[in-house]
Parts: sequence; structure tokens; C-alpha cells
Amino acid sequence: MLPDRIETQRLILRRPTMADARSIFENYASNPRVTRYLCWPTHRSLADAERFLQMLEESMRRGEQFTWLIEHRAQRKVGGSIGVVLQGNRAALGYCLAEELWGQGNTTEAAQAVVPLVWSLPGVERLEAVCHVEHLRSARVLEKIGLRYIGIDRHHSVLPALGRHRQDMLRYGVSRPAGI
Repeated sequence: MLPDRIETQRLILRRPTMADARSIFENYASNPRVTRYLCWPTHRSLADAERFLQMLEESMRRGEQFTWLIEHRAQRKVGGSIGVVLQGNRAALGYCLAEELWGQGNTTEAAQAVVPLVWSLPGVERLEAVCHVEHLRSARVLEKIGLRYIGIDRHHSVLPALGRHRQDMLRYGVSRPAGI
């Protein structure tokens, strides 16, 4: 089991609760610029955030994924999320961040705190992530945290903000380090 709370120099990563729905909705999930490259649609109401949290809670309870909200210590508010979805012997990393926190190294800092924990999960032999071919900032985060570019997955995912067609994604991954 992974910790409910992780602290870094500038961030607090913590398990989400239903009480976070309004913050998630207002601070990032309702912003179409934030959700542009995500696999879930921009939230249009508080109810969308509540449904998202219910789905997340059920998935976490089943042990299918681990997710933390990202709080910036200086701002003291929810500003994004980061998590891993377990798929057999693989873990898939995903994240999103409020627009006001972009370009400051926050996603990299959060991911650097989460990645070592992934290797503590029994049976996980590989960590992977995908990002849209145009989302070069996300690709850079993945490179900074040690994932290697694998290639382009053609017609990989539907990203609601970009329409109904499957989008090409950049695939990154890394195998469990030796000795861990």
C-alpha cells in the first residue's frame, strides 16, 4: 500500500476525499486549457467533480490505482492530481496541474516523489506514460523523471477536448531499476 500523504519541498500530495470536489472543479478540472490533453472531459459542474471522485475512490479501494491531489504549500489549495493505474506488471503514470502552476517544475517535483513509490509495489516491473504528440511540456516532464521515449502510438486514445477521433500519443517507459 502506498502512503496517503507525501511531502516534498514545495508540495503536499494527499489522498483525495469527497470534500475536495469543489476545489477540483474550481481550481483546474473546469479549465479547458488544463483538460485539453486529458482522457476525461472538462468538468461542467460540481456534480462532474463529485462523480469523478466517486469513481476514483472505488478504483483506489479495489487497488487498481493510487491517486494524490497536489497542493502547493505556498498557495495552500488543491492545484492538480497525480496517480498511477496498475495494469498487470505495469503501472501507468498520469497527472494534471492547474494552469497557474504550470512552468514552475511542480509536475516534475510531484512525479519525482511518486516514481520511487511505484517500485515498492509488488509485481510492478515497468512504469509507463503517454502524452499527446503536441504536449511537449508533458513529454519533457517524463524525460526529467527518467522515463525513456519508446515511440508514437497511433490512434491511441480519445481525448474529449480534441473530438471523437483517437489521437496519436508519445509513449514513454522505464523498467524496474536493478536491485530494487
